[in-house]
Amino acid sequence: MKRKLVRAGVFGLAVCVLVLIFGEIGARLLQLDPTSLITLDSCTGYKSIPNSHGVSAGPGGLVPISINSAGFRDTEHTVAKPAGVYRVLFLGDSMTEALQVPEGETFVRQLQNMADSKHLSLEFINMGVSSFGTTQELLAYECYGREYKPDLVVLDFNAGNVLNNYFRSDPFTPAFSDTDGKLVLNESYKANISVRMAQRDTFYPGILYYIKDNSAFIRYLLFQMANARAGAALAADGTSDLSEYATNPTPQWQAAWTLTEDIVGKLKTDTQADDAQMLIVNFPTLQQMEPQADTSGAYDYNLPDARITAIGKTLQVPVLDLYPALLSAQATAAVHWPNDPHLTAYGHTTVAALLWSEVLYLRNK
Repeated sequence: MKRKLVRAGVFGLAVCVLVLIFGEIGARLLQLDPTSLITLDSCTGYKSIPNSHGVSAGPGGLVPISINSAGFRDTEHTVAKPAGVYRVLFLGDSMTEALQVPEGETFVRQLQNMADSKHLSLEFINMGVSSFGTTQELLAYECYGREYKPDLVVLDFNAGNVLNNYFRSDPFTPAFSDTDGKLVLNESYKANISVRMAQRDTFYPGILYYIKDNSAFIRYLLFQMANARAGAALAADGTSDLSEYATNPTPQWQAAWTLTEDIVGKLKTDTQADDAQMLIVNFPTLQQMEPQADTSGAYDYNLPDARITAIGKTLQVPVLDLYPALLSAQATAAVHWPNDPHLTAYGHTTVAALLWSEVLYLRNK
């Protein structure tokens, strides 16, 4: 009996090893690894590993990725602002980091190229990180962005940010709550990150973290599991993919918008204290660019735009809504990838042209 159990155990272990080996080979061949350049961060929860390099499996193929010494997908920038330079800092999520196209095709880099070609003293800094919500964008400004002393802070926004602010599925991501009308940061994530980082220096579970960090197959499985948990939690909370467009929103969604307005308001307070201008740029969602048919009247795809425009008006922050222009440009060529809201190179060029006019207007205001 004992011998049979040993044989069964050895056989099971062999099967597991073979699954891991073939899974790893398949994951690397198919480029299933969602990201390999992310590390925990005591301020924003996570961001890119400084001075790292890799590739991203974008919808148009593999894209080379380079991260600067500050931990963002951008060229190097001196912290001290050069004399006479008008500095523009972009805060955002995957729409701004733009892992789907080469760095030279992103709208931030195109803006810099336009300024250089015209010999204008403008500097554009990209601090976008994929999956950031407005919470992390605010913290990125407070911890990293404000030391660059930007003249203009651009908050890139889309409706998905609202849900990211209200619901986070892991213990390492910062979250605000609205307590008695005050914005309160739950800082437990910092302790969780400290514990996790300390564990990495031990033999066990450090060896497990080493395997996870270096295995495309394991990272892919964990990514899918996290998505499944998040989806189940959202479904239990009464939230769906179209909740942001509901004409009769759930209490959870209303609370998410209220919290988001408070976070944007805090960023406005920060930038104002730093003598910087602020601009909100509203990116359309995939549902807006490819709306689903609805005859019930339960959804209005213009609601998020109206809400963020109202927030800008309340805070006296200008809002540049990209939706009309991108929708018009789509008649010429694809501005976003099929079944993917992220911008193509043409989409980035369109956005850069719109932002160029807005930046020049604000600089001269």
